[in-house]
Amino acid sequence: MMADIKILFTAENVRSIIDDLKWHTRRLLSMKRNITAPHIKRDDWKYFDFDNAWVDAGPSPAGNPGPYLQVPWNNGDESIIVRLYPRIQPDDVLWVGETWAPKTDGGYIYRATDNPEPDCGTPLKWQSSMLMPRAVCRLELKVKRVRIERLRGITEDDAMAEGIGEFGEWGGNEDVTTPVGGFKELWDSIHSNDDNNWDINPWVNVIEFEKAEVK
Repeated sequence: MMADIKILFTAENVRSIIDDLKWHTRRLLSMKRNITAPHIKRDDWKYFDFDNAWVDAGPSPAGNPGPYLQVPWNNGDESIIVRLYPRIQPDDVLWVGETWAPKTDGGYIYRATDNPEPDCGTPLKWQSSMLMPRAVCRLELKVKRVRIERLRGITEDDAMAEGIGEFGEWGGNEDVTTPVGGFKELWDSIHSNDDNNWDINPWVNVIEFEKAEVK
């Protein structure tokens, strides 16, 4: 059954999607975005052996479509293989949460594309993308394909699809001359202070989509 799921993007990514420069997004695996065996709780995540995980294209024995990530789970009492799969699936509709603000005369404006002047001297109060209601959404995406891979499995074409583009440098770093290099710099700028940086090479969901609607 098709699902209607909120997904957050930065202003830069929203502009890239609107301009047809981005049609992939990579999201870290997490308990929130995967379905697993009912007896596996959130606190049990630390028992997953992701270093020895592998991708199963599916379908599952029950006939559910893949792909899955097969992960050894060792909690000290038992050792089993747990099948994880992305919550987002092909044909789902993703509605984009972005930074927004209500207009005093009705309607809404969006930080990614609008740069309004203050209205009657009242400072504009931007609202977090996390707080955006469904009714305010202007951008919808149709999921075409979902796959699971290691972060560093990204190709140059994939990096282009992430909206990196062709360039001679990224972020002022003249040594970055390829889309993959640019994606690495971008990823590490977001994950520099956690355990999901480029060198760790975490598992990610690769979501391929097409722009369905821009209101």
